[in-house]
Amino acid sequence: MGEWKRPDPGTDRHGDTVRLRHGLHFNDCEAMGLHSTIYVDYLCRDIEPYLLAVLRELETRASMVLAGEPRRRVLELLYNRQDNQPEQLVIFFIQCSDAESPLQLGFGHVGSGYMGVVDPELWERHLAEFRENIWATVVNESRNQRLR
Repeated sequence: MGEWKRPDPGTDRHGDTVRLRHGLHFNDCEAMGLHSTIYVDYLCRDIEPYLLAVLRELETRASMVLAGEPRRRVLELLYNRQDNQPEQLVIFFIQCSDAESPLQLGFGHVGSGYMGVVDPELWERHLAEFRENIWATVVNESRNQRLR
């Protein structure tokens, strides 16, 4: 019978070890108000799942309020952003927020190298703005496709 082995503590599971190493750096970035490329990379990576969830909400909205060809076009545009342009979503989100620093997003380092919501009210306001801006953008793009 095989012997059960405890996982090697040095094994990097889902980037946890790397994140832990960056945790102090992220704290320093926030304390000084100077955000390194590593900080920004992790910030963007951790924001992305929230934005993809908004796209899924918009897919539901499209299915409920649109029908036929308009619905198909809007859903196609949403799927394209989700599947092919997730990094562009973060850029669009930041542009919609007019934030001049990560903390103005309501999102930042929450500990152990992980980024998350640090100001729920501010974060929700920015997500709502993003939701409506991305909706208006895909609906307008859909209409433009129809006119071609």
